[in-house]
Amino acid sequence: MHVAAHAHLAAPTAFPSAAAVCWSEMVSHRGYLVRFAQRKLHDPMLAEDVVHDVFEAVISGRASFGGRAALRSWLTATTAWTRSGWTTMARRSARRRSNARRPGRTK
Repeated sequence: MHVAAHAHLAAPTAFPSAAAVCWSEMVSHRGYLVRFAQRKLHDPMLAEDVVHDVFEAVISGRASFGGRAALRSWLTATTAWTRSGWTTMARRSARRRSNARRPGRTK
């Protein structure tokens, strides 16, 4: 996605009280958010995916900045929630693989 195409993103109409999110300001926090996710996930590629998902959620309107906190704080919290979803999925996937390998277990 081209950055210039989203020079200024407004909050979705479903959230009329939400504050507008400036694309360039949001992207300026990317490095911090990736480092935050890397410290939690211990996987640089997964950290990049999590931050990408956060930005995608903001662009698509699935996440709405209400302006009640600093943008960086809100993005960090959104990254933490997104990360917890990714780690939950990874644990479930590992549990399924582990259960499938148990002797005497049928699918």
